Amino acid sequence: MWMNQENNKLHMVDYKSSSTKDVDKIKYLGQPWHDGWKRQLDIYGFLFKNNGFDVHETGYFLFCNAQKNLKEFDNKLNFELTMIPYELNLSWIDKTLLEIKKFLDTKDMPDYGINCDNCRFLKENNTLQKD
Repeated sequence: MWMNQENNKLHMVDYKSSSTKDVDKIKYLGQPWHDGWKRQLDIYGFLFKNNGFDVHETGYFLFCNAQKNLKEFDNKLNFELTMIPYELNLSWIDKTLLEIKKFLDTKDMPDYGINCDNCRFLKENNTLQKD
């Protein structure tokens, strides 16, 4: 987190590193896996806010992209830094936590889901069994 010196609020910050030519795609956070990045930053804000900290509504992703176009490696990586602002969304978290708690309190196994990586793995390995 970073402290805003003007208002003493905390900005949630997530550092991401990679080596990609598609930095412009990162700037807009529009890829499917970016949703997970956003939820992660939301959770950081939620945890700090619920522990009494004054959290700013704007968080940041600091994307560190290793440069590939240098003539020599010279045992070091040089990074191009891109800071991407993100408006935290804490509205979904309480409801989701309650749903998780409700599910964990049941003894029922969830139905197979075609979009669930764990379900596909278990099915492919013949270990998915429902009574």
